[in-house]
Amino acid sequence: MGVDKPGPGEELNTGAATTPRAAATVIVLRGGGEALEVLLVKRNPAQRFMGGAWVFPGGAVDADEDSRVAGVREVAEEAAVTLPDPEEGDPDGGVPPGTPFPEIPDDWVCPVCGARKKDFSPLD
Repeated sequence: MGVDKPGPGEELNTGAATTPRAAATVIVLRGGGEALEVLLVKRNPAQRFMGGAWVFPGGAVDADEDSRVAGVREVAEEAAVTLPDPEEGDPDGGVPPGTPFPEIPDDWVCPVCGARKKDFSPLD
């Protein structure tokens, strides 16, 4: 069986160079060393680029946001998961806004996903 044309996204651009767009991708993990889970979302099969593929949530960075804000927004849009914002803290859980990760109490439980502090790893 032969293929007489390139697949979607594989066409050669013979025109002017394409300027890449800023994008954010988020890797959401939970479970720590006990049973690691990774959040993936399935792209709509009708999409021209990578239709039907399982991917990390993410997408374009809008002009009025930075990549962190875009990543949090994309996870909410694509997976209906609200990620906690360290700048807001968790006042109900005893974590004031802006608290550095090492200062979060060891018995803290995430109000969004129910994970314990030991299930998280700080990013540098």
